[in-house]
Amino acid sequence: MTEAQIRKNYIYNTEYIIKHKLSDRKIKDAGIELLGNDEIFIQYPRWKNYYGSSYGRCISIQYGRIKLLKGSINNAGYRKYKFTKPRRQYAGKKSNGKPQELQPTAQRMVADIFLPNFHPELATQNQQAHHLNGNKLDNYYKNILLLPTPLHTPMNKIKTLILFRNKAFRRYTPLQIHEITGLTLEEIIKATKKKPVKTHGKYTVYQVENELIGFQFYPKEK
Repeated sequence: MTEAQIRKNYIYNTEYIIKHKLSDRKIKDAGIELLGNDEIFIQYPRWKNYYGSSYGRCISIQYGRIKLLKGSINNAGYRKYKFTKPRRQYAGKKSNGKPQELQPTAQRMVADIFLPNFHPELATQNQQAHHLNGNKLDNYYKNILLLPTPLHTPMNKIKTLILFRNKAFRRYTPLQIHEITGLTLEEIIKATKKKPVKTHGKYTVYQVENELIGFQFYPKEK
């Protein structure tokens, strides 16, 4: 993928993505097939030997060889990876301590690399990565939303969203609605605290500023 294609497809964290992209040639030479034309592998912050992809996959270049990691599924049903690196050397001698270790979930890795942080007062590590379609193993970057807890909790009740545009309702993600309307994620997600103006099929419609946004909710658990 060229720099122009990256700028077109990845509008957030663009400069970091361009600077820390693993070359397509190295991936091809390692015999790794891409899952899509837009899949790219970007160096994970502060872990120079690990590259996360826009599809939630991970490559290690530890010990000078390129390897696609399989990861594992944790008890909560999320895919996770294991990163390691030796302790820093002091005066030419290795530390006797254990290697540094990090075990990010795939959605956390994707969020830290590709997603915007609309709450800079909170580190991304202190926010939660949400799967928009409810599939814990679908870690495509457009299916992940980075949210603080006060927004993640109500977002868990929302299945899909629609926005009224060009005389019709169309389905969008919260991030797409933000990009189209300029509304904040707080204004979009917390719109359900207002009184609905109508229903549209399976959607309950609320007015936010001058926008009409419809919410389809998950059934309440008995």
